[in-house]
Amino acid sequence: MAWWRLLKDMMTKLFLTPLFDPRKPVVALVSILRGEAPAVGSTLFLTKAGQATVVTSAQLVSSPTEADYLLIPQAVTALTPAVNRYLDEIRELAKVANKKIIVFIGGDLSHNIFIDDMIVLKGSQYGRLKRANEIIVPPLVEDLVEAKPRPKANQLVVGFCGWAAPGGGIGWLKYWLKNLKSGSVVFRKGLYFRRRAIKALKQSNLVKTNFLIRRSFSGNLKTASGDPAKLRREYIENIINSDFILAPKGDGNFSLRFYETLSTGRIPVLIDTDCALPLEGVINYDEVIVRVPYQKIGQVAELINNWYQQLSPAEWAEKQKSARRLFTERLRYDQFFNLLLARPLEDWLQARSSVGV
Repeated sequence: MAWWRLLKDMMTKLFLTPLFDPRKPVVALVSILRGEAPAVGSTLFLTKAGQATVVTSAQLVSSPTEADYLLIPQAVTALTPAVNRYLDEIRELAKVANKKIIVFIGGDLSHNIFIDDMIVLKGSQYGRLKRANEIIVPPLVEDLVEAKPRPKANQLVVGFCGWAAPGGGIGWLKYWLKNLKSGSVVFRKGLYFRRRAIKALKQSNLVKTNFLIRRSFSGNLKTASGDPAKLRREYIENIINSDFILAPKGDGNFSLRFYETLSTGRIPVLIDTDCALPLEGVINYDEVIVRVPYQKIGQVAELINNWYQQLSPAEWAEKQKSARRLFTERLRYDQFFNLLLARPLEDWLQARSSVGV
């Protein structure tokens, strides 16, 4: 019993503030801490069986005075007048209890939303915009499968299965208008970077391509065209049957595919659009990913090939195993929060390579 009390004392204690919109789901962390299955909406690649469900380094408490932090249970996706009034109420509650507030900022455009007097958890951000109070967190994605490492071959295989071609004339018009409105190239939608990388890879004799191009976003049941079971199977098989997987941003400056690829033990090719990754500076991502600056996207085949050819067959096998371990031990949603909440969040805000994990 004494050990259990000691363990509870070491947990980060979180007090949930009231909901600001009863119609919206709570964030996945809250569901997991409550012992519930997180809401997955209409996503195609997140089954109940594949969800991460255990966070042991934190517990919910019943009053603000017991807590280490107040946690807003729903993600803020827009700073509407109603949301701002709610945040002001929580600020008053935190002031009385003398506690700091944790807030998730969600959605593809979360990099445009800033709340400077709270500890902010968000998944989409540009390095140049990242504030000192922001912690980048991985999305809730499915642990797809632990695939057998692929043997080293004379020619590597780069895969991609997904949306990379606007559908019809209206689709092309929207595509170009969005590019024109984005301003700087780095802020363009992921479709732009997907198309450029795919074109460069197809034109190279250094790599073999394994591409399955969709004309609509196939990761969501609302936009997918075709049998969902078949789309899901083809997506997973494409990853498993490739050495590297092209993983540019989506509409937000992050990629679900990046994490799903790591979960299988394959190597993601990150088209780096000033991406802010979880615990970068603590995690050495370049050990298990190929990072291609968006300015060098035309050299993507050469950069992947150079990374691959430097490895012996044994080293190549170990890279794939390391990719899988990175996901299961640090980037899978529950394991990430077990790591993050095992110490005060202020430590992570100051974290660099000196913080051991």
